[in-house]
Parts: sequence; structure tokens; C-alpha cells
Amino acid sequence: MRCINWMIVVLVLVMLPRISSAADLSSYPNVEAPPDLEAAYGFIYDLFNRFEASKVNFKVSKPFELGALRDYLVEINFLMCEPEKITSLIDEMENFCESDTALRVTSVAILSSADVRQDGKIVTKVGMYAHFSHTPAADEVKRTFPNDALTSILTVAKFEPGVKNLRRQDDINIWLSKMIVIANKTSNWNFEFSGYVKNIDALKASTEGFSSNFSDVAFPTVNEVTYSKYPFIRFDGIASIVK
Repeated sequence: MRCINWMIVVLVLVMLPRISSAADLSSYPNVEAPPDLEAAYGFIYDLFNRFEASKVNFKVSKPFELGALRDYLVEINFLMCEPEKITSLIDEMENFCESDTALRVTSVAILSSADVRQDGKIVTKVGMYAHFSHTPAADEVKRTFPNDALTSILTVAKFEPGVKNLRRQDDINIWLSKMIVIANKTSNWNFEFSGYVKNIDALKASTEGFSSNFSDVAFPTVNEVTYSKYPFIRFDGIASIVK
């Protein structure tokens, strides 16, 4: 099982040569955008505000150019609560097609943190890679991100923990602490996720709720642990899908 830190380091090292500039979108519209991406920057700023994302940071590559196509690799990092809404955010991102520009998400990593909002919601850290493709054929750029499969997991298991203020939450049987979605070289999509569940029966029931969306699902690590003085099972899961 690869750990989240290893995955993020590899992603950063692979993409680093192409990343050339960074921008904190909280200062938009004072952020300088490449002329091709001015409309996309404004859209992303409004979209992330609507989803109550904070500390949104952009890193944009120099474009890869091929004929009329200019393709920008973009790294986006931000904080948000209720990360199960990330699938709706991705859907709106990929629906964007304006000024000959299309947005396509290629990987997502979600990590829980020890921080909570004033209303008690857990704060999660989200990292995302996307391609911003500027081309006259923007409306024909293929969508491949497995949003439906990610939605099926996040419908069953959210990131809100089953213990709050040292009290067990009886309505939460399972929760996640990390989720990674990334494409491999053969165009398959790999999911890696970790979390906690009340017992094995609850894990089996939760898995049945999303397994039909995947080619395979497995749990390489399942251990009994103590979480805030309560017994739980900690799991590491992997799944894959061909899209």
C-alpha cells in the first residue's frame, strides 16, 4: 500500500518541471492570468467561493503547444468542509467551456485534518491536478474523470468522524481520512482510501454500496484500533475502474 505522502511527493516531482507560476486566488482579480485563461480564472474564483473553499492556490505550467492547441497543467490546492461536495465542484469545472477553453480534472487527493470550523465541520485539505485546454475544439475535449465512481464512495462514507467531543456518533458507521483518485499509464483510474468503521459487518455493507461502480475493490489493511477511547476498525482500501 502506498502512503499519501509518497503519492503526493511523486505527483509533485513528476509535474514540477512544467509548473512555472503560482497565484493565490484569494487576491483575485488582482492575480495576473495568462491571456488564454482569463475567463477560466474568473470562473474558478467564483466557483470555489460558492463552494466555500478557502486558501485557494494555483500553480500554472507553461503551455504545451500543438497546432492550435495550448494545454496548461494546473495544480490547485485548497481547504474545504464537506468534501463530498467535491464531485459537484468537479462536475461544474468540467462543464466549463468558454473562450475556447475546457477544464479537465486528472487527479484529486483529499486529506482530513485536525482543524474544525466554528460549526464543528472537519476541515479537509484538497489537492487537484487539471488540464486547461485552449483550443477552437474545446467543446470536444474528452471527459474521463470517474466522478460517478467517486460520488458512490463519498455517498456511503464521508469525512466527518464517528467520535466528536469524546462522544460516539451513533449515526456514523464509517468515515474517511484520505481519498486519492489518479489515472495510471494504461488509462485506468486508481482509488486509494483510508478510514475507520465500527465493525466488519459495517465495512461489508458500505462496500456493497459502491463496489458495483468499480472493476475491483480490496482492503489490504484492516486492523482493530482504539479511536478516542472507542474500539473501531481502521482500513486501507484500493479500487480501480476503466473509463
